[in-house]
Order: sequence, then C-alpha cells, then structure tokens
Amino acid sequence: MKQYSQVKHQSLETFVNNLNDLSVELVIDSALRENRKRELMALIDEALLNRNNTLFEQYSAELIQLEDLQS
Repeated sequence: MKQYSQVKHQSLETFVNNLNDLSVELVIDSALRENRKRELMALIDEALLNRNNTLFEQYSAELIQLEDLQS
C-alpha cells in the first residue's frame, strides 16, 4: 500500500510540474506575441509614413495572422 501511495504522489507531482511548465510557456508565448504586435504596429506606421505599400502589406498580413492566433 505504501508503494502505491508513493507512486500516486510521484504521478501527482509530475502532473503539477508539467502544468507549471505549461503555464510558464503560455505566459512567455503571450508576452512574445504582444511584443511582436507592438513592433509590427510601429513598422506599419513607419511604412505608411514612407509610403511603402509592400512593407505595409507585409507587416499588416503578419499582424492579422498573429491576431488570428490569439482568437
């Protein structure tokens, strides 16, 4: 019985550790996406100021794709 309890405890500990790792990854991923969105918005503004339609479309498409991932 003691061995079963120990195995159960180790399984629970592994589960909690995996859950914590996943939570950290989600927070980091979200922060990276938000940072990239800010960068893209600045790049879009710059492309508009420079009247660079190619870059505007490129950055806008990436921003749209990034926002779709969050939905």
